[in-house]
Amino acid sequence: MEVQAADKVSEGHSSRKGDPMRRMAASVLVFEAFIALFFGLVAAKLHPSDDWIVAVVLGVVCILLSGMMRHRWAYGVGWAVQIGFIGAGFLVADMFVLGVIFTAIWWAGLHFGAKAEQIKADRMAQQQAGPDDGAVESEAEPEPEAEAGPETEAGAQARTSTERPGVKTR
Repeated sequence: MEVQAADKVSEGHSSRKGDPMRRMAASVLVFEAFIALFFGLVAAKLHPSDDWIVAVVLGVVCILLSGMMRHRWAYGVGWAVQIGFIGAGFLVADMFVLGVIFTAIWWAGLHFGAKAEQIKADRMAQQQAGPDDGAVESEAEPEPEAEAGPETEAGAQARTSTERPGVKTR
């Protein structure tokens, strides 16, 4: 089974289906597809030319690429898409801002997704290794709390409230 997973990784495939980095990257691309299509609407309204085609191409590429995130090369193409979004600012100036924002979100998704994968791998390795044989957890009895003496009013109230609710003791 491990040989098959190693073969997939060497072929350029991600080894697991539910990788956090893969999910994050695919999510960002799907959101970018919506932005690209809205960008197309704005471009068509502002410039009665074929600028909207750029938006449609970006949107379709984002949707297709989101489904191909199991391949390692798709992450590089994702960076190229981010450059395309920033470059779309030459058609509609607001896309400069949106392109930079989505590039930052893309970077954060990859960065924190990779961290989550590392944490997940560390936990899996720790579980497979089992508990440490040398470390025995001792259940130490909790230290008794210092009680206030009967001569103080606070001590009497503390005992009354902890012994039986609603029943006063002598």
